Amino acid sequence: MSGKAYHLFSRRLYRQIGRENLRNRREHEFDYIQRRIGMLDFVLSHPQWEYLETEPEKVSYFCDQLNVPIHFLPAKIYYGQKTSQPTVRYFVDKFPMFFGSEPSSPSPVATFTYLQGAEASLTEFVHHLNVYLPLFRQLSEFRFLYLARVDPHFDKAKELFNLVVTIPLGSDASAELCRYFQIRKAWDLRQYRSVTDADLILRNQAKARFTGQRFEHLYRGWKAGRVSEADIRQEFGGAGHPVNVHFGTELLRRVGAAEPEPERKG
Repeated sequence: MSGKAYHLFSRRLYRQIGRENLRNRREHEFDYIQRRIGMLDFVLSHPQWEYLETEPEKVSYFCDQLNVPIHFLPAKIYYGQKTSQPTVRYFVDKFPMFFGSEPSSPSPVATFTYLQGAEASLTEFVHHLNVYLPLFRQLSEFRFLYLARVDPHFDKAKELFNLVVTIPLGSDASAELCRYFQIRKAWDLRQYRSVTDADLILRNQAKARFTGQRFEHLYRGWKAGRVSEADIRQEFGGAGHPVNVHFGTELLRRVGAAEPEPERKG
């Protein structure tokens, strides 16, 4: 199949729909455009869902309706000029988010999605899950839908989701985080004899899991005595309630693409 993609970038045009500063009007790489087209294909294929379209809508839903503290939301800091203040933005991936339904749920459930790009590995997918995990811990139930144009990664994606999300949600992350800080501090102080091989394995696993500025700031505060283990347990001691997690995969089709003609015999 061949075709053309046209980029509408006029500020005047976007102003008419109240989206003058929408990032979509800026120039982007081809991979970025492909993924955005995939997201549009998904929405057009499922017009029946109620979508949380904008960043304010998503922040309002989780913070105002579900009472989730804002620091648990996936965020990214943008630094402008030296004279301007950094800007914190939430849900910058902009993957479709909507209210789906489950047979076991009396009311619609928040559904998160991830669209696999052209890359062959699932490293970006794992990073995405780790970024969202603090928010997942605050919910009592949610759905997650893995989308892709082809299906070779479906089984592996489910395996990684269970490893990164489903299993940790059923455990107490605070104990692992405290142990990780203890091992890391001993290593930083070159107390190598007190660190076992099992400790090193735990350290490497936890380092990949507890990554980002938030955990670095927390470690420095704990190391300096400003943050206690009780503080860590209070913040990361698990959800404190059962979390119902629903994972699914979907093969993403191109909306408007011509169906292949059936083979003719004879």
